[in-house]
Amino acid sequence: MIRIGLAYFDVGNLGDKVIYETARFIVKKILCEMNISEYEFVPIDIGSAKCRAQKLSLIHRIKQRHVENQIVKHLNSNDANKLRKSYYLKWKLSKDKIWFDNYEKNKLNDVDLVFFCGGGLIKYHAQNFHHFLDDITSIADKKNIPIIISAAGVEGYDENDVRCQILKQAINRECVKYISTRDDYNSLVSNYIYNKNIVLRSVCDPAVYTKDYYEVEEVRNSKKIGLGVIRNNIFKQYMYYINRERMIDMYFALAKRFVEDGYQVEFFCNGLKNDARMINRIFSTYPSLKNRYKVTKKIPRTTIELVNTINSYNRFLAVRLHASIIGYSLEIPSVALVWNNKQILFGKQTGTESNYLTKENFNDEIIYKKMSELKKPTLNQEFKESNYKSVKEALELVINQIME
Repeated sequence: MIRIGLAYFDVGNLGDKVIYETARFIVKKILCEMNISEYEFVPIDIGSAKCRAQKLSLIHRIKQRHVENQIVKHLNSNDANKLRKSYYLKWKLSKDKIWFDNYEKNKLNDVDLVFFCGGGLIKYHAQNFHHFLDDITSIADKKNIPIIISAAGVEGYDENDVRCQILKQAINRECVKYISTRDDYNSLVSNYIYNKNIVLRSVCDPAVYTKDYYEVEEVRNSKKIGLGVIRNNIFKQYMYYINRERMIDMYFALAKRFVEDGYQVEFFCNGLKNDARMINRIFSTYPSLKNRYKVTKKIPRTTIELVNTINSYNRFLAVRLHASIIGYSLEIPSVALVWNNKQILFGKQTGTESNYLTKENFNDEIIYKKMSELKKPTLNQEFKESNYKSVKEALELVINQIME
C-alpha cells in the first residue's frame, strides 16, 4: 500500500478545486498504468478557507499587531535577520498556521510521498504559501518523504524580499525531487532552483483535463453569453488601478449590446464571495439589467456547477484564470480581462494571447467586437499531454526510489 499526500488549497475559488480534482484524476490514471492498485490518497489542505472562521483571542490579536509593527520597522531598517524572525513569528501566530498544525500537519506522519496538485504555489505576496512550503518540506526532509510539486504557478521573484528567500530555501530542500510549472519556467530555472538534483519541467495546468474528468457533453447552438466578474480591487492588488464605477458601466453597456443582438446574458463568477458581491453591485447600480434586459446571474457552489455553467455558453468573458482554462478544455471561445501575468502566459501557451486584454482595452466596444469575432479554439493535444507525461515521469521516478 502506497499512501500519497495530495496537497491542495481551498480558499473558496472553485478553480482551485478544479485543479485538485483534475490532478487527482491524472494521478489515479497513471497509478493504474503503473499497475499499482493498492494506494490511498490523503488530502492535505493548505491555506483552507476554513481557517478564517477561527476566532482568535484579544491577546492573540494584540500579539499579531505588535509583530506587524515590528515588520514595518525592520523593513525600513533593512535588517534581514530581524525581519526573517518577525515573519516567522507572524506565521506562528496566524490562523493559517494554527489550522495547519491542528488539522493537517499530522497527516505527514503517515504518507510515502507528497504531491502538490498545482495552482499559484510558488509565490510569497499572499496566502502564506512560502510558509506552507517551508513547513512541509522541512518536515518531509526530516522524515525522508519525497515531494513532487506539479504544475505550480511561479508568481514573481525578489532576491531582497525575505519571504521570497524563505520560499526559495523551501523548494530547494533534498526532499523535493521534481517541480513542474504551468507558466514562468524561466524564472523557476534562473531565479529559484539551485539544487541540481531536482527535475524541472514546463507543463500545462491540470484543469486542461476538465472535459475528460467531468465528462460534460457539448451544448449545441447555445444563445447564452457569459460575462465573468471579479472583485474590483484585485486589479490594483496585482497590476493597476481600475475605477469600480467605470467597470460597472462597462459591464452594463456590454450586456446591453449582446441582449440587443438576441443573446441571453448571464453574469457569473468562480464562486468567491467578493466576486459575487461585485455582481450584486452591478445589478443594484443598473436594475434595468434584470427588469428590462432579463440578464441573469450564476454563483456556482460546486466545481461541476462551474464547469456546466461555462459549458452552457456560446462564448464568454473570463476574468479568473481557471474560467479561461475550463473554457479552453471545453473548446468554448473566450476573451479575458487581465489582472495577473499568469493569464497572459496561458494565452501565449495556447496561441490565444490576443484574446487577453489589458487595462487600456477595458472598454465595452473593444470587448464586444473581440467577443463577436471569436472562433472556437482548437485544443492542442501536445500541450495538454505535457501535464500527463510530466506527472507520469515524476511518479515513476519517486515511486521507484520508494520501492528500492
